[in-house]
Amino acid sequence: MLVFAVLVLNLMASNHGDSLLVHAQVIGGYVIATFVALVLTWIRRGPAWFTSVFVVIDALLVVALFHEHLFARGQRFDHSLTAPSLAVGFLLLTHAALRLRPALVVLFSTIVLTGSLSLLAVTLFVHANLHPMAASEWSVFGAEGALAATFAFAAFVCFLLTKEHNAI
Repeated sequence: MLVFAVLVLNLMASNHGDSLLVHAQVIGGYVIATFVALVLTWIRRGPAWFTSVFVVIDALLVVALFHEHLFARGQRFDHSLTAPSLAVGFLLLTHAALRLRPALVVLFSTIVLTGSLSLLAVTLFVHANLHPMAASEWSVFGAEGALAATFAFAAFVCFLLTKEHNAI
């Protein structure tokens, strides 16, 4: 529920008017996934692997949220990752770690890191081929790479904590 509140606040405070529809779709997808997860938890049914499915859904929604500005038409490339978007990523990483299963932390962080960096790289590559003067936009990839390294470090710490908890 906290992630939903952060997503809504991010939408209200967003200065990316062109990506309003993408952001609203991410919120809608997250509401549906959260509702299904709450219903399954409430009735205590569903296979054990559903936890992994919800972690994958969370990770894919984080990737879409991180780079919602890439889906907007006519948007020029810039460093558009916002603090609330990062907060959602870190909250959901912590949520995966609270399951105390290191494999879920690895699954979540792998999808977020590879998905976000791959999406950005492919988009920049296509844009650079269409607009030869856009070669300088690869500096955005460096800034995003630094944030990805921070996320990777946080994921590694969560992984170590869950492994240590299981060992104890």
